[in-house]
Amino acid sequence: MTRELVPRVAAFVAAAPEMDAAGRAAVAPVAERLAGVEGRLLVATCHRVELYLDERRPLGREAELALERSGARRVRGREAAARLIELTVGLHSAVLAEDQLIHQVRTAAAGARRAGTLGPDLDRLVDMALRAGRTGRSWRPSDG
Repeated sequence: MTRELVPRVAAFVAAAPEMDAAGRAAVAPVAERLAGVEGRLLVATCHRVELYLDERRPLGREAELALERSGARRVRGREAAARLIELTVGLHSAVLAEDQLIHQVRTAAAGARRAGTLGPDLDRLVDMALRAGRTGRSWRPSDG
C-alpha cells in the first residue's frame, strides 16, 4: 500500500474576482510584513496577493488572524500546492498560460531565494509550478 503524500504548504489568497481591489489593498501590507521569513513566498500582482508558506514554519495565531481579518482565504496542502501551479500555468488569469504570471512567480521566487526566505519545500514547489507554466505555454497556439 502506497502512502499518499500531502504537501506541507498553505497559502493565504486574496485574488480577483473573489476580492475587489480595495480588499486586496487591505491584505497586501499584512502579507508583505509576514513574507520576509524562511518558508514564505509572496506573489503580489495587480490582481492578487498570495502568501505561500511552509506549514512547518507557521505564521503564528496573531498573524493568521490578521490575514483572515483582512479578508484573505486560507488554503492548505494539495489545494495550496495546486493553487500555485494553476496560477503559474495561467488558470487563474484571463489569458491561459499568460507569460506575465510565469514571470511574476519566477521574479517572486528569485527574490525569496536571494533573501533566503523560500525554504526547501516551497523551492521544490516553485520549480514544479514553473515547469508546469513553461509546459502550458508551449501548448499555447502561436499568435500569428
